[in-house]
Amino acid sequence: MKMLGFVAILFLLSSLLGLFFNNMDLSNKIVVIEVKGPIGIENNLFVKSSEENIIDDLDEAAKDDSVKGIILEIDSNGGTPVASKEVADKIKSIGKPVVALVKGAALSGAYWVASSSDKIVADELSLLGSVGVRGSFLQFSGFLKDHDIEYERLVAGKYKDAASPFKGLTDDEKDMLQKKLDLIHDYFIEDVKANRKLSDDEVKRIRTAELFLGKEAKELNLVDEFGNIDVAKNITLQLANITDAKLVKKKDKISFLEYLGKYSLEASYSLGKGIGSSLIQSDIKIES
Repeated sequence: MKMLGFVAILFLLSSLLGLFFNNMDLSNKIVVIEVKGPIGIENNLFVKSSEENIIDDLDEAAKDDSVKGIILEIDSNGGTPVASKEVADKIKSIGKPVVALVKGAALSGAYWVASSSDKIVADELSLLGSVGVRGSFLQFSGFLKDHDIEYERLVAGKYKDAASPFKGLTDDEKDMLQKKLDLIHDYFIEDVKANRKLSDDEVKRIRTAELFLGKEAKELNLVDEFGNIDVAKNITLQLANITDAKLVKKKDKISFLEYLGKYSLEASYSLGKGIGSSLIQSDIKIES
């Protein structure tokens, strides 16, 4: 009888604990996803590209019924056009409230990502904007000439080495490359305009790729509210039509080798302040 009573108590405790943990699993959550550093680091042996990690986190949050909203904690100078667009498109497909919280900077491709959220919260002194595209590169034709080194040009296709660092651009090549940059820029501008419902006058101001302090950005409708994580949480709760939720910060688990790979790539980025995908071979870089 004592054994039966002990078993009954264990069963009751187990049921109560199960109910407790089930209720915890079903509690409302707001997931905080970091968007930091360059968007679109190319895959290497040790680390997944940054946009893949962000998209995976967004997918996981979208599938979890206990997640009622998402906060994107952004501090990034931008990234490649394709990677930035992929993250922006994913955000717009989520079907749950997404609020961007700008901590430090949301520039170029990172602002593209922020603009795709439902609301943007930023500090008055954060940096936003830089809605432009860059394809600048170094060329060393003068150095080669000074050192009596000759570039032997062998190509199939007149534009194949248009961005070679060993020769200057012809007017025709420069015009061709500029048209590519302008096409990407126009697409970038139009998407941000639609995301933020900007007026033509507001678009004229951001088209110059100027960067703005948070205070200036709000006047241009690039920011909705000033504040911190608490403000972002309250806005997310309102959008989700709930009274409270637990903040859960998403942290990717990476191995030691992945950490070393990620650290080395981000260190390189911090020196160059930009990273892009190839337009012509690997010599010209496009940064949005």
